[in-house]
Amino acid sequence: MTRSFLLLLLLLSVMASAHGVTQPPRVVDGIIDLSDWNFRVDGPVNLEGSYEFYWQQQLGSEGFFAIDTTSADHIHVPGAWNGTMARDEPIGGFGYATYRVNVLTSERSPLALKIPDLGTSYRLIVDGKTLITVGRPGTDRADTTPAYRPTIVQFTPRSSRTELIFQVSNFHHRLGGIWLPVYLGTPQQLATLRENQLARDLILFGAILVIGLYNLALYALRTENRSSLYLGLFCILLSTRQIMVGDRFMTQVLPDLPFEWYLRIEYLGWYLAASAFIAFMRSLFPREFHRHVAAGGHALFGTGSLVVLVTPTWIFTFTSPFFQLLTVAALLYGTFVLVIAVRRRREGAVILLVAYVILFAAILSDILVNAGVLNNVLLLDLGLFVFVLCQSVLISYRFTQSFKTIEAQSAQLAATNLRLRTQEKLRRDAEVESEALHKRIAQSEKMEAIGLLAGGVAHDLNNILSTTVTYPELALLDLPEGSPLAAPLEMTRRAGLRAAAVIQDLLTLARRGVVQREVLDLNEVVGDYLASTEHDALIAEHKGVRIQTDLAEGLDNIEGSRIHLQKLLMNLVSNAIESMPGGGTVYVTTHSEYVRARDLFYMPIQSGHYVILGVEDEGTGIDPDDLDKVFEPFYTTKVMGQSGTGLGMSVVWGVVYDQGGAIDVISEKDVGTRFDVYLPRTNKPLPPRPEPKPLSELLGNGETILVVDDQADQRELTRAVLVRLGYSPTLCATGSDAIEACKETAFDLALLDMIIDDGLDGLETYKALREIRPDLKTLLLSGFAETDQVLEAQRLGAGEFVRKPFTIETIGTRIRAALRGA
Repeated sequence: MTRSFLLLLLLLSVMASAHGVTQPPRVVDGIIDLSDWNFRVDGPVNLEGSYEFYWQQQLGSEGFFAIDTTSADHIHVPGAWNGTMARDEPIGGFGYATYRVNVLTSERSPLALKIPDLGTSYRLIVDGKTLITVGRPGTDRADTTPAYRPTIVQFTPRSSRTELIFQVSNFHHRLGGIWLPVYLGTPQQLATLRENQLARDLILFGAILVIGLYNLALYALRTENRSSLYLGLFCILLSTRQIMVGDRFMTQVLPDLPFEWYLRIEYLGWYLAASAFIAFMRSLFPREFHRHVAAGGHALFGTGSLVVLVTPTWIFTFTSPFFQLLTVAALLYGTFVLVIAVRRRREGAVILLVAYVILFAAILSDILVNAGVLNNVLLLDLGLFVFVLCQSVLISYRFTQSFKTIEAQSAQLAATNLRLRTQEKLRRDAEVESEALHKRIAQSEKMEAIGLLAGGVAHDLNNILSTTVTYPELALLDLPEGSPLAAPLEMTRRAGLRAAAVIQDLLTLARRGVVQREVLDLNEVVGDYLASTEHDALIAEHKGVRIQTDLAEGLDNIEGSRIHLQKLLMNLVSNAIESMPGGGTVYVTTHSEYVRARDLFYMPIQSGHYVILGVEDEGTGIDPDDLDKVFEPFYTTKVMGQSGTGLGMSVVWGVVYDQGGAIDVISEKDVGTRFDVYLPRTNKPLPPRPEPKPLSELLGNGETILVVDDQADQRELTRAVLVRLGYSPTLCATGSDAIEACKETAFDLALLDMIIDDGLDGLETYKALREIRPDLKTLLLSGFAETDQVLEAQRLGAGEFVRKPFTIETIGTRIRAALRGA
């Protein structure tokens, strides 16, 4: 705590020392000399200082010729006229007067005055011309109409001296006069200044209001937590008062709202907010905050609120000094309570005490600004916001901890019950274990057959999709900006990529695709999926579903395919959501664990360190008779074609198999289901994630590239891409043609399709090319390739594998890396 105050004093001393060296001119005896002031360079001027002051007189420009101005009184602006000596006598708050200031300037271009609310009606006269009247300034209460309307008034100086006259009347407020600063500058400068102030007020209003509504929502969910109710009311009252003061934004929203109600709402927002704050502190620290003090505070602020409601403005505004002292006393007592609570180690006391320190720093800064010691912005509103935010954080933390405790206990109990019931079922089904084993073998054979079918067509489908993806991308590069063809081409390209993703699902199911393995943080994979548009669309279709995550910190790394793992998670979450037609919560968890060898529901697992992904729902559960069929291709309890293809869980099985992991399930009808995916950990560090490259970084310098592909449309497509990237391609339809071309030309790079139906296949062609040119750099291409063929070619020296359909960025990046020897 001592360090906090020392830091605060240091900050204030730095701010004081940074007080501007060059001060703008001030008004002296009713004259301000701005002859050398450049508004466009130096900015607007605060017209503060000593104005000519004529009490109980309403004078226009002509009226000054009839009086002796040398004996005029002077008054400091900004400031209320209360207590000022006029004609050697102190004056009160009620009355009327004329302020005059002469501005000496060389400007002849338009200038403007930013006038705040004055107390409490006025007329502005510039060089003898009335420019604006706010309210009706009169000579008695019956003849005066008060009004608040902060405004900007524009005028053009006609000579080197501009006379500004303010006729001010006040019979409806405790304070009268020009109590806030008046600024002079260019119209654009003052408009910007006002817009910035309004924006700041509205941001604070919105932030505090949202915090208030949030806390009221918390109270609605848990009515026994009254601190949320009191803090919510405090924030709403405070935010309401925020738009009634300052630049008084509410005057723009409700211009016809009577002056009396502006003041009533302002004062009620203060008095009732103070009472709500007392109730809030009492609810947080009932042992430290004495109930008699709370009752006294409620009684006093409640009485003040009643006075505001039933008396006119010229009466209830006189309650302000008393309640200012009472508010300060409440804050001091709150500080005392917090210090005691910190000493007793009450939960959240430190957070609130820090918020108090920030609030007091803001108040102290505003006092120093008003006293002229600092040249700084007013920080009270910001201090209040930080104070309210810290209180909300405390309540949210308490609320969350309570629910976490309840949810953890409920989850543990539910998990225990699920495990007990599942184990009971397993014991009852022990006599049919042999039959279940035969069913699993049959299922594996069925999945293998489906996999062979998928693998057989994937190559051709991806070749077809290559034209759908790459040609639109080439066209987009050459289209002029704003072309009507851009959107349809982009939609076509994205449709091709989505179709390629479906093919990749089939390859995952078949376990025939080349898996691009990398070191991954499973928490990052989960976060990327939950932030994806696919997940957002899924949640949008199921309004009553909520996703809750519990991702362990410091999770071990895994090695695998990012795309496949996201597909796995997407299918598990999608199935979980669709099992809850009436809504509910899906729990996604991760943690690291050392697992001893044992039998899971579907397969055995070996001893070792694993990263475990859990997905649990509160849905209809899986019938015990259907558990063995969950991972069968095209098996689904939903309507085929409406809620899926029947491949989702088969893809999950294929991904788990490819990752060298295991999967377990616990399910009970009408209670819920939980899948646990066990993924082996790796000790390898995470690599940095690549960033997209601009096309200019992908362009070549005319390097010669040999393209080997048995499909004519694929050769032509690849040629178009290479030419667009600045390369010189040579096309070959067979491995034999490629060998002959390589004998005649020293190519810089070869792009080799791994599936060639005519003659030599991709691996045989690569071996032959390597005998001719051992240093020939090669990239392997295919819509589908046997993993062992790719790995064998790479073992012999081939470069990276690029799966079709590819994007221009993908192929361009791989070619540049290969040519540079990266």
